[in-house]
Order: sequence, then C-alpha cells, then structure tokens
Amino acid sequence: MKRTRSGVVLAVALLAAGCSSSYEPPDPADPAVVRDAATLAEAVEADTTRLSTEAGDRATWTCEGELWGRDGAALLGVATCDGTYEGEPEPAGFVTPVRVEGDEVTYAEDGSGYTDSVREMWGDEIAEAWFER
Repeated sequence: MKRTRSGVVLAVALLAAGCSSSYEPPDPADPAVVRDAATLAEAVEADTTRLSTEAGDRATWTCEGELWGRDGAALLGVATCDGTYEGEPEPAGFVTPVRVEGDEVTYAEDGSGYTDSVREMWGDEIAEAWFER
C-alpha cells in the first residue's frame, strides 16, 4: 500500500511540475537585452503617439520596455506606458504584452481575448511564464 501511495504522490508531483513553465526571461543586465528593451519601448511609444494623434487626442506618451524574449527579429516584451492628455489633470497609463517587428507593434487584446492573444504573439512557453509571474 505504501508503494502505491508513494507512486501516486510522485505522479502528482511530476504532473504539477510539468504544468509550470521553466522559461526564464533574458537577463535585464545584459547589454543586448538593455538595447532591445529600449528599442521595444521606443517602438511602442511611437506607435501609441501615432494612435493618439489619429484619434484626435493630444497626448504625450513615455514608455519603458521589459524584454521577455525574441522570435527571429521580433522583440517580445512588456510595455509600461504613461500618458498625459492636454487639458486633463490625471495621467493615463497601461501595461501590456507586445510584439515588435520593425515598425509594427502588436498589443495583447483586452478581456476574454487576452490569454489567446499573448500566446499567439509570444508562443506558449513565454506566455506561460508571463501568466505565472
């Protein structure tokens, strides 16, 4: 009986371990990661400003980037942006996973599409690490 119980406990422990991601984001102190995080932030800042202008808003945006990985030439990361709208006393802001490929920025969807959109942008392994953080 003990052997069976131990076997069940071991199987459950292995199953639980298999459910968590072992992915580690790139080292934020690595100079290449610092450069890519800055590139990601600049692309999101430019895109957010463009979107605000197209919407007729007069907003100033500043963003920071955190690199979570790469997919070929694409940068996968998290953008943290703060904005101020002309005439508005309260600042706006957002934090979202993004995929940056050249000038093209893809944002995670809101609401029920969030999880699937992050998986689509980043792939399952990196997305799982993000969800578990």
